[in-house]
Amino acid sequence: MHYKRGEKMLFQGQIIELENRNIEVVKFLGKGKGGYSYLVKENNINLVYKKIHYEPCQYYTFGNKVLSEVEAYKKLANIGIKIPKLLEYSEKDSYILKEYVEGLTGAELLSENKLKEIHLIEIFNMAKTLYDNNTNIDFFPTNFVYKDDKAYYVDYECNELIEEWDFETWGIYFWLNSRGIKELLEKGESSKLCLPNSGKPIKDNYQEKAEELIKKYSKK
Repeated sequence: MHYKRGEKMLFQGQIIELENRNIEVVKFLGKGKGGYSYLVKENNINLVYKKIHYEPCQYYTFGNKVLSEVEAYKKLANIGIKIPKLLEYSEKDSYILKEYVEGLTGAELLSENKLKEIHLIEIFNMAKTLYDNNTNIDFFPTNFVYKDDKAYYVDYECNELIEEWDFETWGIYFWLNSRGIKELLEKGESSKLCLPNSGKPIKDNYQEKAEELIKKYSKK
């Protein structure tokens, strides 16, 4: 059962029967390139249910989304990146189920003016581990949750390292654009974050600060 454009969203209190358990929807968490994520619970334990969608993305080409996420999870876990444990998945029903990491996302910290350099240092350190393994991830701030000031990458997407999409060239500019992130969270509007139809960040007004942080903390 593929998640088609226009299909109804899951609702609070809805019970979903998975292959190995039943879960109850608590709330919608957000939509990414690959799916819709929900906070769910099983026996009062919070989990994240990601329902894969098949909507086109202008700047990214996907293969089998479920199996790609599973393989990415295995690779990131082997590298030593802090990620939530994968609990269950179904290629047939197009979903993955994983642990829920309690905390604020990088985007939430940024929009609330609570983001500190210690939070960015975590990302620089994670980036170094990834680069040493010729690997890149989606460094967008919504993909990271902070627990006890430690960053967890709560997405599983990863790819071969390409400098054009690494943290210093691409991701850091989203982490500096508090106005754009705030508008994204409040209105779902990304025009103050991204160049049109590209997935590339707006860099004007942020390059000086980015260069300062890169010089100070990057281990690239």
